[in-house]
Amino acid sequence: MVIAHGLGEHSGRYRNVVERMPSKGISGWAPDHRRHGQSEGKRGHVLNFVQYLSDLRLSVELAGRDRPEGMKCFLLGHSMETVQAQASSLKDPTLPQVAGDDHLVNARSSEQFFEKLDLKDKTLHVYDGGYHEIYNEGEDLRRQALIDLEDWFENHLGNE
Repeated sequence: MVIAHGLGEHSGRYRNVVERMPSKGISGWAPDHRRHGQSEGKRGHVLNFVQYLSDLRLSVELAGRDRPEGMKCFLLGHSMETVQAQASSLKDPTLPQVAGDDHLVNARSSEQFFEKLDLKDKTLHVYDGGYHEIYNEGEDLRRQALIDLEDWFENHLGNE
């Protein structure tokens, strides 16, 4: 699983997600984006959004190089990363997990995007009371978001 963090944050914010996954047979790879976290350069500055897309594609490619044949690679994107994943023309199973009371990303727009996806395998979870970072929200919401993620992985790891 490649974790792509949101704008203005860093991969360390997903430690709680990465730490839960090995018991499910999932390894996590969470690099910092260009000019975020421990990467070099002026914080958050890129010349063009395409740089983020290129970096994301490279991260997924690098994470997938050493995996055994037949093992799937999943992308977990947060906030601006969700937009990047969408822009990368979704053609695989998808699980949008949406904070229902998000003030940064319009939850209804996410739901409308989901409804228009022409995919056989798609699941949507909307977390009422969630403000933006579902994996770092209050204990009950965070626990439910992680359980939903784990269940989704469990249902997809054996499917080819």
